[in-house]
Amino acid sequence: MDPLRCYKAESRLHELARAQKGPVSLLAVQALVELLGAKLLQEPGLGFVGHLPPSMHRSPTLRSSTLLSTVQYLHAGTANNTPAREWMRIGDSLLYKLFSARTLGNNRREFIQKLLDAAGGRHTRARTAATFTLLKLCNFDIHLQSYVLEQGVLDILVKQLQYKDTALLAAYALTRCLSHEIFSKPIYQNPVLAGYIVNMIRLDYFDEAVGVTEGFAILEDLLRCDKLKRQILEYDIAALLERKLGAGQPAEMRTSLNYLNIFRIYGEDSLTQNLVERGMSHLRTNRWRSQKAGVAILCSLAQTRFGVEALKQVIPEVVDTILPTHDSNTQQAINTPYTIQSKPPSSLLGPAFVIRVLANNGEQTTATSISP
Repeated sequence: MDPLRCYKAESRLHELARAQKGPVSLLAVQALVELLGAKLLQEPGLGFVGHLPPSMHRSPTLRSSTLLSTVQYLHAGTANNTPAREWMRIGDSLLYKLFSARTLGNNRREFIQKLLDAAGGRHTRARTAATFTLLKLCNFDIHLQSYVLEQGVLDILVKQLQYKDTALLAAYALTRCLSHEIFSKPIYQNPVLAGYIVNMIRLDYFDEAVGVTEGFAILEDLLRCDKLKRQILEYDIAALLERKLGAGQPAEMRTSLNYLNIFRIYGEDSLTQNLVERGMSHLRTNRWRSQKAGVAILCSLAQTRFGVEALKQVIPEVVDTILPTHDSNTQQAINTPYTIQSKPPSSLLGPAFVIRVLANNGEQTTATSISP
């Protein structure tokens, strides 16, 4: 292969990679990778230019900013009607060829720093592409994992958990990092991580998705780390779910039941019983305003199989609440409206509403002999 022709082709491809955007830049970068491989991100003076006279040693290496723009394009979704997964495959192949060598030169370090800056930035498209690219790089080599860890990638991701538009992507990235042993200990030892995750639960940040990965699945992956789960539970998740369920808002009730089910899957079934007790405490008051929260909690739990099992224990008490108190000598008194009115109507409304809901549940009706 003629070094001079390759030199001219290389120079032109560098110009296209830097000057163009989208498919043109992508194709130029791909061609450079095929020509030079990992040498593109090494120090100046490599490539076909090394075979030319010293007077012609002026061909630049591929700038990290050009590569970053190309990678962002690859990870930004579909382009030119080509499926996004095809662009991702091309990007993965490109990164592998460029970072297959274990040594990190200045250009590679510069590229990784630009990725870290973009991952911690506020530009959604650049942040998403940079985060996915960093995750891909961490799959290549333990040396790359160690380097990005030293450069503060976990601090960047944890900080992003505070904001609605960045929290779920950062949480997803942390779950992928947990699959690498080198990241596990720094993650669960982070002093603020558990608190940020609890805040995400409170604000329903998990009720979205990252691509095809649902937010609730991301929370499940975080809870697989037992030490992190223990830290999260120290924040009294039962009280948090009590407030969300007690508010009676359909969206919050739905997400709260999802959260409760996830914690139950990971061995925290006592949360369900805890919520039943909290609901009953509200129901025992004589004020409808207080009872509303108990009604919302108990009726929400009745929509789940595990909630039905927990409610079977307290249904007799709910039934007794709306029945008049009497002794064996005043049996006939229970048929008079005056005896029934011996309890304030406000104390009867909540329990009666709960029984009405439970009576429509076949399992509860069988277990307690309640007829609709």
